[in-house]
Amino acid sequence: MPQEVLEELDSFAANADSTNVLMVAEGDGEADSDVPYEVQRLSMKSQLGERFRKIVQGNLTNEVVEHRLVEYTTSYKLDRQELFYVDLDEAEDLASTLNFIESVTDPEVFSRSDDFASRMSFYSIVLQDVDGDKATFYRKHTSRNALSRGLLTRAVDQDTFDELESQAYLFDEKVDFFTWSNYLFIRSEYNFRLVFDRFEKIQQEASENAKKVADTIPIWNDEKFIQACQDQPQMVSKVSQVVEQPYLNDVGMDDVKRTVDEFDLDLKIQEIDGQEQIVFDPSVENRWIILKMLDDDYLGSVMTDRKYEANSKRSLSG
Repeated sequence: MPQEVLEELDSFAANADSTNVLMVAEGDGEADSDVPYEVQRLSMKSQLGERFRKIVQGNLTNEVVEHRLVEYTTSYKLDRQELFYVDLDEAEDLASTLNFIESVTDPEVFSRSDDFASRMSFYSIVLQDVDGDKATFYRKHTSRNALSRGLLTRAVDQDTFDELESQAYLFDEKVDFFTWSNYLFIRSEYNFRLVFDRFEKIQQEASENAKKVADTIPIWNDEKFIQACQDQPQMVSKVSQVVEQPYLNDVGMDDVKRTVDEFDLDLKIQEIDGQEQIVFDPSVENRWIILKMLDDDYLGSVMTDRKYEANSKRSLSG
């Protein structure tokens, strides 16, 4: 089965309708950062996009023809002619983390800023067809992939070199791991672990933070709340801000009910076994309410008596 999937991917790559390259950097550590990592899209001409697709095709041709597939296990060391595979239907935690990595949509155009470059972790080549099917190929980024300004590397003509006027980036013709049709294929386990373990740690920290919130404020379906906090990059950062609030341990259900009434929030509270508990709504419209409320995002104006969300100043009272 994985061999057939790999062969299908080889055909898909040859006929994909679009190619995008996403640059991924560690978060900048700012307290108000929206996500724990930053994604930017490489703006490129069609010829360069075709070149990246050819890189993918070259890797796939080698894998399909020359490599033996081995089910992934950390205790096995790959030979040069072998390739790990994982059926993501049977690896929920791994699938969850990969979905987390790929969940940022509409990334900004790559800015080439020194700050972003210093934080870069990896890049991905994303092939997609008109039906929305996609394959994603990952490559670990290192400091060697960025050439600093001032290096004597730019050829002016065949015999003369000049200084590099701006920072340049090197993309080689290798990939470390890739996903397609709910399978993960790994060529470099070392680089895969470097990327994956970082994001796994981010999710674990988010889960622990969400549990702290649930231990402070009773949430009836806390397992759904915890899952949402670790699956959504923006919620990962938000829940980390909430647990740092010095007043969190002093917040009680009376405070929650007062805020819900004052701002007319769509948050259900029900009594179960004699205890009032919040019901977490995982819908896109309402999943943020608990975190925003505990982060004191809902404010009122003394002058106009209007109600606002602090981050956007969106009026809640018409």
